[in-house]
Amino acid sequence: MGGIGKTTLARAVFNDKAAVKDFNPRVRVCFSNHSDVLRILNAILVSVILSPCDLNDLNIVVNKLREAITGKKFLLVLDDVWIENCSFWETLKSLFMVGAHGSRIMVTTRLEEVASKINPSSCYKLKLLSNDDCWSLFERHAFEFRDIVVDRNIELLCQKVVQKCEGSPLTAKTLGGILRYKPRNRWLDILNSKIWDLPDKNEIHAVLKLSYYHLPSHLKRCFAYCAIFPKDYVFGEEELIFLWIAEGLIQQSQENIQLEDIGSEYFLGLLSRSIFQQSSSNGSKYVMHDLIHDMAEWIFGDMNFRLEDGLWDHTQSRSLKKVLHISYTSASYATKNKFQVLQEVERVKHLRTFLPLSTTHPGFDFHYVTGTVFSDLLPKFKKLRVLSLQGYYVTELLDSIGHLKHLRNLNLSGTNIRSLPESISFLFNLQILNLRYCSHLIKLPSKMGSLINLRYLDITGVKLNEMPSGIKELTYLRKLSNFIVGKGIGLDVQELKYLKFLRGELCISTLDNVRDCSPKDTILIDKESLKELLLEWKSKFEDSRKKAVKKEEKILDML
Repeated sequence: MGGIGKTTLARAVFNDKAAVKDFNPRVRVCFSNHSDVLRILNAILVSVILSPCDLNDLNIVVNKLREAITGKKFLLVLDDVWIENCSFWETLKSLFMVGAHGSRIMVTTRLEEVASKINPSSCYKLKLLSNDDCWSLFERHAFEFRDIVVDRNIELLCQKVVQKCEGSPLTAKTLGGILRYKPRNRWLDILNSKIWDLPDKNEIHAVLKLSYYHLPSHLKRCFAYCAIFPKDYVFGEEELIFLWIAEGLIQQSQENIQLEDIGSEYFLGLLSRSIFQQSSSNGSKYVMHDLIHDMAEWIFGDMNFRLEDGLWDHTQSRSLKKVLHISYTSASYATKNKFQVLQEVERVKHLRTFLPLSTTHPGFDFHYVTGTVFSDLLPKFKKLRVLSLQGYYVTELLDSIGHLKHLRNLNLSGTNIRSLPESISFLFNLQILNLRYCSHLIKLPSKMGSLINLRYLDITGVKLNEMPSGIKELTYLRKLSNFIVGKGIGLDVQELKYLKFLRGELCISTLDNVRDCSPKDTILIDKESLKELLLEWKSKFEDSRKKAVKKEEKILDML
């Protein structure tokens, strides 16, 4: 059954100290609903060689994989497997025979047929939790650190919880997350809810339906939007919050509370209800359980479309007329056929999200797409809120980008773009502009100050010569990854004093343009430390020329 703890157990084995010590490489791949052998082997190869790879020839992939693991003692975890094809498993087993003695392959699956075809003599059927363990897990999530007063109601509650959980750890954890935020006198009413008796359509467990039903309305919208991610996708808190902001899912209730802070509260609310869980591979990232992802897809329905290899995901017969959000996993190379389904204007005129999702670090690998695909498509997306071209080998944007008046989140990170068209300054609603690792970009549009709603500007890894004029007009800016001091009299740095909402780290580059000497060419500081650091410099360089000292004092006065 789903949610019984197969993935949790496999993850515990994978991360065990003995496994870390004894196996190299260790590879974990989530199959989910995918049955494409080439895609699966590509994913395994990427994890083994730790380098992006998306080959289209099965024989080449097999040969590269055999070469990479020959003589090595490996641990391969294949999670959530649905493939019953015997020839696939024979091929896979023969391929991995080249590993060193003691290598292991561990498979998790819901299907006994799959297990029996892989290796019938080495199957372990995970058992349900005992009643005591069910209650213990529920207790941890429902009561947190609060003391439990043992009375008749608690005893009755324990009986009800054990009855509803039926030995499922996912149910115990999720149920605890639901009741944690409800008054104690309503807990038994919720456990007696009629929703438990509803037909279990789409194979979504009753407790997951109950979990969604009891979410506050603002969290329901934010949770459903997560269906744009593929299963097992690892995402960051900031990444998701920026998408929520761009889609208008976060509303500012008080002037002194920022959207980013409200988004963090929403994120924490879903995390504490076990909707999100921490990634085992990266402690600062998060994933969703497969069943919870199924629920998000069920709720989001026809508004979301996963574009994978030009095919429908789950429901191949539906039309695109109701679709508002399109996402897909970027491949190394995509032909025009992949996007053929989007060519009709009527189908995409209401589109709000166009989101390729890259699994590689921006700036370290490019994805290629046939020539005019984006230039043909983008002008049709008149109502677009979120646009990402992350990791694509894009060298320029057309002026028509300025016609996307509703655009709020533009991600060009890791592209090969050399310049931004001046029409970017017409995107008055733009809130997030991500130019991270656009290493060929040396200049920003001269009228950047027109982007009065911009909240986030990431130019990490961008070799700008100076900041554009009018940067002081970006008064809503919360994050600026770098401020490049221009040459000349150096007064551009004065514009920092107008950016009163900046938070986190602030990198100030080429400070030698402010004065004739500087301890470093680039420093990384937070805003609160800037004043203290400049005072320290003033003392250190007290014998420097008076001109340099006056410039330091001028910066202090501005802050």
